[in-house]
Amino acid sequence: MFGNKTTITYVIVLFSLNIFFFENSFARTSREVVNDKFENVGLIHNRGKNVCTGTIIKHGVILTAKHCFGSREVGELGASHLSVSFISARYPLTKAFLINGNDIKRIVPDTGNNDIAYMLYEPKATEEKIDLVVSQIQLSVPSKGMPALIIGYPTQTNNPEHLSKIISRNCSFDGVSSEYTQMVLSNQYHGRLYQTSCAGFYGNSGGPVIIRDNLNRLKLIGVVAHTFSVDSFGQILEKRIETDPFGQYIADANVSLLSDAKSLSNVLSLDITKIHNNALLSDELTQLGPLREYRSFDLDSDAFSFFYPQLKKPALDESFETQSVEKIFRRRSEYGDANLNCSSQFNRVKVAFDNIIKKNKLESKFSDENFYVALSCNGLGPDANYSFGVLFLTGEIVNLMDTDGKLTCLISHELSHRLLKHDRIRVGQAQQELDADALATILTVRSGYRKQDCRDFVGETSVFDAHLDGYPSSFERLLNINRMIFP
Repeated sequence: MFGNKTTITYVIVLFSLNIFFFENSFARTSREVVNDKFENVGLIHNRGKNVCTGTIIKHGVILTAKHCFGSREVGELGASHLSVSFISARYPLTKAFLINGNDIKRIVPDTGNNDIAYMLYEPKATEEKIDLVVSQIQLSVPSKGMPALIIGYPTQTNNPEHLSKIISRNCSFDGVSSEYTQMVLSNQYHGRLYQTSCAGFYGNSGGPVIIRDNLNRLKLIGVVAHTFSVDSFGQILEKRIETDPFGQYIADANVSLLSDAKSLSNVLSLDITKIHNNALLSDELTQLGPLREYRSFDLDSDAFSFFYPQLKKPALDESFETQSVEKIFRRRSEYGDANLNCSSQFNRVKVAFDNIIKKNKLESKFSDENFYVALSCNGLGPDANYSFGVLFLTGEIVNLMDTDGKLTCLISHELSHRLLKHDRIRVGQAQQELDADALATILTVRSGYRKQDCRDFVGETSVFDAHLDGYPSSFERLLNINRMIFP
């Protein structure tokens, strides 16, 4: 009996949405409040601040955007600082329905090149309480001129009493698409995005992008990502910002399509109830990407041949070795005193370095003649890099690595570049970093620490490298480490 009543309500809602969708379809894009509709579209809060929009596509799964979260919000740290509120006809703004942090289990980034992520939560929190008004998926690339609408909570304020669920309609896909590269302030996402003429602003990110299929059914085709009207730091260009009664907006919101999602079907098939809030991203989520097998890896043999069996190992290059010796001599002269000026950081680095060498039996590969650690305390900001036999670190990056495990993984990562001869082979930047992460994880665990220390290292440092072309995103690096299998 109750099932029939729910079905009738659902049909009426869809009918009203169809009218919503196509009324004045040739007018300029417009926005209006829909607080009483789209019950499964919610506002995501991070430590009390309004950040993004998300859509329940299955009880236990909220579809949203990767860039709404920092890299440290993936994995065993849990998500208790997050919450999601929903407003509708039965849940008015003053009594919004809330999924609190205790029910949120995990933030799962899609493994594809897109801006798609999933919040996993306890399904019972919303079952029979939230109607999934719009949850059907459309996996296709929209044609130019295809009508669309976006729904979200463009956050002009953190005061919940001044927030509204806003729909942007009378807009469409305009046929423009482009690769959106990682930038300093938006390092978690990249890939091809598709532009619309829909109006959006901060807070719309992660919100549903909806079309109508050939049977007049409303379908989710993607999530709001950003806009192409940004500067090199990911900030919206002021000259493109317009204003209406609801505040500021920009009328070219772009979309990350669900057709580019690689993990969607796997996430929807997960038994969310079996995922523990405080567990690592491990058994139940390894299906999101292929496992990387390292159980046969023997560090005592040749690491290069294990990682690159298809490549010929570089022969001894006297010119290269001469440059290394010269750079080591020069850096030793430049930074010898600087090392003494930040003795506490240098002592931490030396202890970690010596432990890595000893525990992994690398004495024959690293000596005073062929390797030097240069530490600068001259306020250069967080940095770490290796080239020509010199590992260069700044005091800021050492301080950022506030546990010995993270510092060990940082140093191991740079040593791995040397062991894998990345300065002498042609392997893409992204692959180099992922392989260095993998070898660093092995070195770190053999030095007495945990895989999680390398996950923390990646989470802390990815933002500083996000502006480099070809550098893998923090999500790619985290999942790469998580998929490792080794003794």
